[in-house]
Amino acid sequence: MSSDPLDHYPTIDDLVDGVRTGSTTDLWDVVVSISVEKLNGILHTLWITDSTTTNVKVTTTSLDQFEQPFYIDWDVKLGSPSLSFTLDGKSSLTMSLSGTHQVQGKNPNTGEEMPIIPIPENSYVLVATVPLVAVKAVEGDTAGTDPTNSDQVISFDDNPDAKLHVVFQFNNEGSSQYRIDYTGSGDDPSGDQISIGLREKLADWMMDPKNINAITYSLAVVEQTPSVDTQYLTPESMSFSIYASSTKTVGCLSVYIKTKDSDYPVGNQQRAFHFPKTNQNSYPIPDGYDASISIIIRRNNFSKFLNTAIHNTRESSGKEFEYVNENDTQTGFSFTIALNDDLVAFMKQQILGGSPQQKERVSWADVTGQHFGDVFCKIVVDKTIPLMQTDQTEIRANISMSNGDYRKTTRKEGDEGWPEPGQVIGAFNSWELPTFSGDFGLDFFATTNIFAPGKQIIDIDTKRGVLTPYDVLLVGHIKDDVRSAVKAGV
Repeated sequence: MSSDPLDHYPTIDDLVDGVRTGSTTDLWDVVVSISVEKLNGILHTLWITDSTTTNVKVTTTSLDQFEQPFYIDWDVKLGSPSLSFTLDGKSSLTMSLSGTHQVQGKNPNTGEEMPIIPIPENSYVLVATVPLVAVKAVEGDTAGTDPTNSDQVISFDDNPDAKLHVVFQFNNEGSSQYRIDYTGSGDDPSGDQISIGLREKLADWMMDPKNINAITYSLAVVEQTPSVDTQYLTPESMSFSIYASSTKTVGCLSVYIKTKDSDYPVGNQQRAFHFPKTNQNSYPIPDGYDASISIIIRRNNFSKFLNTAIHNTRESSGKEFEYVNENDTQTGFSFTIALNDDLVAFMKQQILGGSPQQKERVSWADVTGQHFGDVFCKIVVDKTIPLMQTDQTEIRANISMSNGDYRKTTRKEGDEGWPEPGQVIGAFNSWELPTFSGDFGLDFFATTNIFAPGKQIIDIDTKRGVLTPYDVLLVGHIKDDVRSAVKAGV
């Protein structure tokens, strides 16, 4: 076997063990990784919409048989692009090409305008190899999202009326390449006017950043019906990295995502996936799988999810819990819960008349004499539960707490010669502490399908379930029937 760890995907056990000691999101909220080979296999069907076209008007110069220049006006219609990625980190857009062309001037024999001649349908495609520099979610009209002068941008929008789009921006720069390929039947008409004028001149014209500086493609996002017990990971901005072997035979594309309403800025721009435990380069996809949602939900994001879910539980006395703090742990998730101040105040007024907190000393005096001291009261919850399960769209956490889950302890502090302060301790032990049972959801669906919003691209391995070596990790396969796999109810 090759000694290069990037010549093969790690086993699932090696992946889980390798990421056990630290986060691998490079400070991004979510990372979704997909095999480049599998992704390219479905992208050509995902990015084809017959109604999505854009027009480009260009004038090219050629020489006639007498070496005199003549000018051709091209009105080119470009079909919506299909996207693919190369293992050296480039993206390639392929667009169908049709339209018309007309030689400027008049026919010297008839004095009439030169005829408008159609470009044969289904005969040519424009292939642009350009860097994908930005992906972001945009609400409302996408017209203002072009990077520079809109006259220099080729823009596609599969649904201009949609309220939310994912906008892909490809820049035209020094490393960009354009070519026009003949895809029609029969021999390539390499010597005709269309080939000379269009394939050579148009490709050169488009390659010049002064003429075209970017290509944007806006994909409409299907709006979800919100659920009161579910929080949503909604992409806001994204960045891409391609990890590949030196021989370019194995590789994956990782989408680094900042989510809406995140408490954090975008993560690192310089990235390399490696195991924190050994610092060895590897892939975030295990052998036998096509994809991972290394929802690598970063630990802080999951802490926020759990915090919000528990903090919003209520009884008649108000909010039950004040905050949820994450504890340091090597595997899984461990949290400390603090009682809400209002609830503690409510209990102390009704029961003790003192000032107890989660950890508090309560003053007492013996009713039979002048003996007094302090009682140290402590409430602890130490409960381990199977927290999470997943389906194809969200992680569910079933969290419950009963009065019996609290451990109450007391310790007398003061005159050691007198008995325990029974009234204080009895009142403390009679507290009815907050209880609840809730089924909370964290919906990750929108992070998995930025290339086809609303469609299910990844089939999550629900039997493998939710892995929590450090961040949250899900694994799965690319679906073969992506076009028909639309999330139910959205």
